[in-house]
Amino acid sequence: MAAGLAVWTIAPALAACVGVAPMQCLQYQEAPGGPWLNFYGAIENFRFVPGERAEVLVRFHAVDRPPADGASRRVVLVRELSRVRVPPAAP
Repeated sequence: MAAGLAVWTIAPALAACVGVAPMQCLQYQEAPGGPWLNFYGAIENFRFVPGERAEVLVRFHAVDRPPADGASRRVVLVRELSRVRVPPAAP
């Protein structure tokens, strides 16, 4: 896979998900109003802050010979485009 760029919106809260074991995942949108998708790894150089929604430009890099249970690409922060504090959702 060649390197590519994308703009992701990162949700203000982690979500329960199951990878190799139960864990907490970042959630992201690839397009405004699109579905929230789980991201099972880390975005290199990105700092998640609970309660803040971030819009980021990321670059994808292929991983040569990834492990059988590992990711086939690395996701690296190129630039943070915005970060907004989001009030907590009502119960």
